[in-house]
Amino acid sequence: MLKSTFLCLQLSLLSVVTFGQHQSTSTLFYYSDCSIAPTDQKQMLQSNLQKIGVDNIRSIQIKGYCDDVGTAEHSDSLSQERAENMKYYLSKLGVVEDLVERSAGMGEIALDPESPKSIEEQRSFNRRVDIEITYVKVQQQVEPKVLRTASKPKTLNLATKPNEPFIADSAQVGDIIRLKNILFVGGLDIFLEESYDELHELLMFMRKNETVEIRILGHVCCTAKSTPKSNEYDRKQELLGRTELSKLRAIAVYNFLLEYGIDEDRLSYKGLKGDFPLGGPVMYDRRVEIEILNI
Repeated sequence: MLKSTFLCLQLSLLSVVTFGQHQSTSTLFYYSDCSIAPTDQKQMLQSNLQKIGVDNIRSIQIKGYCDDVGTAEHSDSLSQERAENMKYYLSKLGVVEDLVERSAGMGEIALDPESPKSIEEQRSFNRRVDIEITYVKVQQQVEPKVLRTASKPKTLNLATKPNEPFIADSAQVGDIIRLKNILFVGGLDIFLEESYDELHELLMFMRKNETVEIRILGHVCCTAKSTPKSNEYDRKQELLGRTELSKLRAIAVYNFLLEYGIDEDRLSYKGLKGDFPLGGPVMYDRRVEIEILNI
């Protein structure tokens, strides 16, 4: 078996109108002799699923392939591993396992002697997984926001200009600051790629202000009580073990700060479920806020 020198890394209610089925194919490319997709390839798949919407998927077929290096037996085994590992990764992104109609290794793809591409270019293209997604397009119509009777703590907006402080100097104990750009994949506690700049800003703020203590507040876009798709949502959450998703999102930020050296005595977390919708696009309800406990 050949060994690669590469490393394998890596309350607003909604009324829903569905349209005809559509298809999308995502192709992920692999390093030689590796069964795990590189991080950048998985990020592109994650972005595509975000555009489609996991809840809109109706079926998926996964096909793994290999280049012509190695024995046919090894290629068959490796291509199957690639397909099965991708099926597992999709489940982590919120895709219900039953939607995967096929997960198969297709073996090696022979070189084409008439191709204008070089041998290495052909082999790089042949080391891949194709994910064929059938989905429906959904138009979400936001109904008028239900006014809340309970009072809420004051919410501060984060600075939008680079030369402004991350949190305003006027911040006081008890204030709640919405972290606008810390967003999550629907149904999961996985950060969207655009979240990391703001996570870094929060980390720098905590390092600079060593007496500040915060509570991290996690939110989800909807709960079984507030969505017309509750049965499907609850089933997916149960399958993935995400019954306390809002808390898990807060813990994701908590763990990020711990990992980069912030003392756990300065941090706490709480899940607020879907009780505080913002009244706009649902992706912004999948969010995290911080409450100032001590300055």
